Amino acid sequence: MSVSSISAGLIVRNKKILMFRNKEEEAWDVPSVRPEEGEISAEAALRASEKFSQCDCEVTRYKKKLQLTLGSGNNWNPYLVELDGSPQRGEWVSKDEIKEKQLVPHLEENKEKFMSKI
Repeated sequence: MSVSSISAGLIVRNKKILMFRNKEEEAWDVPSVRPEEGEISAEAALRASEKFSQCDCEVTRYKKKLQLTLGSGNNWNPYLVELDGSPQRGEWVSKDEIKEKQLVPHLEENKEKFMSKI
């Protein structure tokens, strides 16, 4: 896995996505992490999702149509993730609520695409 990749977990339930307020960016985000050496992108997305939610998770599929190349040259690789249990952090956000939220820059720039593909 390239060190220029970022893996993201899209935790969706009942047509809502689990998001959190990224304090550094002062915007809403999804669990994301760089893969560690020897770790594949899907494993990194699982790790980020489980660490964030503090629940068991399962990666179900890669969301290729949401993959982004960021201005920094990093690839943002999103994976659909199922959650077992109730998350300890975050907020369930509907598509309508996403419209009103300020997202991290790479999601904000692609908000319509993001909302239509989750």
